Amino acid sequence: MTIKISEKLKLRPFKLSDVKSLTYHANNKNVWKNLTDLFPHPYTEDDAEKFIESVKDFIPPTVFAVVYEENVIGSIGLSVSNKESKLCCDIGFWIGEEFWNRGIISASIKKVIAYCFQTFTDCDCISATVFAENKGSIKALEKAGLERVQFAEKAILKAGDKKDIYFY
Repeated sequence: MTIKISEKLKLRPFKLSDVKSLTYHANNKNVWKNLTDLFPHPYTEDDAEKFIESVKDFIPPTVFAVVYEENVIGSIGLSVSNKESKLCCDIGFWIGEEFWNRGIISASIKKVIAYCFQTFTDCDCISATVFAENKGSIKALEKAGLERVQFAEKAILKAGDKKDIYFY
């Protein structure tokens, strides 16, 4: 299953052949600092292989490789759960630093939201959490149509520091 965004850009499930390009873009401290501590740094080929093995066979797919000119440059995915009698889909994403500020993630978010509502017809909400200092992801979420609904001060521990977050 592939979601086409443009001639050069698509979303698709991960394959084991993605290990090298995934590792290349994920092993970046500037990418890592905007993600929770579940995302390792340094990011090794072993990390990439374990991640791909854990998500490649999801049916329906909920985690996608962001692919530019046949190279994996990031990841976007949904976590589907029941919250307060609602089916809610949390969206998470990252993209390699050399692809920041090109509109790739906001376009990907829009496509994944459309996919979510089409695939999970009982879904009542889409949500995302972002570090308050992550201006790029904030811009991408808002450009994709999500609205900021809450602020939480010092709500997440990142590398030993308490970080402020926004909920969308």
